Amino acid sequence: DHIGELILHLFANDSVATASQFQAWRSEPAATVQVPTTTLDLHLLPRLTTPDANVLMKVDAEGGEFAIFRGAEELLRRFRPVLMFEMLPALANAAGWQPQDLLDFLGGYGYEFFVPETGGTVRPLVAEHDIPSASTEGHVDVFAFCGDIDWHRQCLEKVHQ
Repeated sequence: DHIGELILHLFANDSVATASQFQAWRSEPAATVQVPTTTLDLHLLPRLTTPDANVLMKVDAEGGEFAIFRGAEELLRRFRPVLMFEMLPALANAAGWQPQDLLDFLGGYGYEFFVPETGGTVRPLVAEHDIPSASTEGHVDVFAFCGDIDWHRQCLEKVHQ
């Protein structure tokens, strides 16, 4: 959600895909790396030249999801992408936010939330059942659609078939 730098922790015996700013339940990082940051608004908006672009946004940032979405407010407002993201409550907590904070933020842009089911379908997310406790290593995968956008409804219909 800002231009600058941040420190990513790399954990022994884990893939670099688990690199995170936040440690939570994990052991001491095996290494750290300083990386540059920018916002999705600054990086993507100049590249999205078609006003009716159908955009899918996948975010899996090991606790950094809320910051990423905050840095994409104009993208969310103008393009209203279909969203796929992961929430790990323990890492969210370490980052200073709760899963419901992110759902409320995105809900302000008209998003409704779904979780995947076996067989390739989705069902509405029920926070008290689907979001694991912050005291565990559990996560939830979330799909978010805006019901007032035709292509979102079409995508949602396809996964309900």
